[in-house]
Amino acid sequence: MKSLRVSWLLWSVLLFFVLVGAPRPAASMMAPPSIVWYGYTNDWFDGNNWSYFNGSNWISYFSAPGYSNNVMINIVYPNGYIPVSPVIGTSGPASANNLTVSNNTLTLADSANLSLAGYLEVGYNGTLTLGSSANVSLPGNLYFDAGSTFNSGSGATITLTGSDVYINSSNVNMGNTTLSFTNPISDTLDVGVANFTLGTLTLADGATVTLAGNNSVTVTNLDLEGNSILYLNNDTITVGTVTGTGQTLPGVPLPGSAWLLLSGLGGLAGWRRLRKS
Repeated sequence: MKSLRVSWLLWSVLLFFVLVGAPRPAASMMAPPSIVWYGYTNDWFDGNNWSYFNGSNWISYFSAPGYSNNVMINIVYPNGYIPVSPVIGTSGPASANNLTVSNNTLTLADSANLSLAGYLEVGYNGTLTLGSSANVSLPGNLYFDAGSTFNSGSGATITLTGSDVYINSSNVNMGNTTLSFTNPISDTLDVGVANFTLGTLTLADGATVTLAGNNSVTVTNLDLEGNSILYLNNDTITVGTVTGTGQTLPGVPLPGSAWLLLSGLGGLAGWRRLRKS
């Protein structure tokens, strides 16, 4: 009797799949790791706003991106559809792997958080706007390409846990922003535009940052914590308030509060810069 019951059960399951069809995974399970913003509304966390292209059609991803997803935010798609620009609110921290913004605007609301597992690139006609006290953190490089735009409210922070920064657009305004380098290895702040202004530059204990680009940089607050080192190279940095026990090389006496003009010596022009992919 027991064997008959088992056989009947197996035949019942087989008949069910024949008549109904085997269950298929949802579109989000079949989606490739790269997804794009499709933007019916401006809510980053609404899964209906994300899609991927399967070679012929746009398919709903049904989920907000996570650390495994490479994300692209653009404005024009092959079928001519123009999405609403995304906004990251405070309902939860947003996340992605690599993130590219071009021909569109990504906005972080006040106190919102975006955490990446890879790099962040703001491309041509792309805009990144951080609200007051918003935070972006990433271990990969940060790129502001030619034609990109950045602005922020007071207290906004970009936390770099092992990243180089490349600024190649004069529309990048970081006067209200803190750039915080936290990784105890050599990083590069490459400023490819003249008269760049930064609110606060923070180097955590043990961090070393090389200022590159042969341009002038104005920093309102320079915080050199612990044994951190800022290599001036051939660049010139104008500093307001200086705090911490770190140092600049070549060495320059840094009082606690004064506007100083610090210039790198030509002899350091050959200092090796470590670039990370």
